[in-house]
Amino acid sequence: DIEEEDDDDVEEETMNRLRRSQMVKQLYAMYNAFDGKRTVKELMREHGWKTNALLRSLDVHRFVLFGTVNKLIRRIHRYPVVTPPSTAQQTKQNSNNNAADTTQIVAKLKQLCDGMHCLDEICCELSMNHSNVEKLLKNFEHVVLHK
Repeated sequence: DIEEEDDDDVEEETMNRLRRSQMVKQLYAMYNAFDGKRTVKELMREHGWKTNALLRSLDVHRFVLFGTVNKLIRRIHRYPVVTPPSTAQQTKQNSNNNAADTTQIVAKLKQLCDGMHCLDEICCELSMNHSNVEKLLKNFEHVVLHK
């Protein structure tokens, strides 16, 4: 009886170690998938975050924060630069977007898009989310995003 209990304990411990090993491999693979070309949301979809039992049990924000704090991954910032259009293009833009150019938000956005302010900072300054700022940036003909 004692030998059977010891065998069960050894078997259980072995299975626990295997599970932990597989979990570490899977988490390592997830951190390696952060290549700067895809968003966290895209990576979550690709790795089946909602269907994978291990990944589903993790808090995404804590996972990313842990990776960032421990230098396993790094945050990539984008720095928009609006370059001045040529005279012909400026006339065309002014006639098409005259109402938009008069707004304070667009003026502030143009001022902040000098390559010295990251997109996060611009969003905070304008009190807007990323998607809304990016929509505004699409209205400019000459936008360069530096990473």
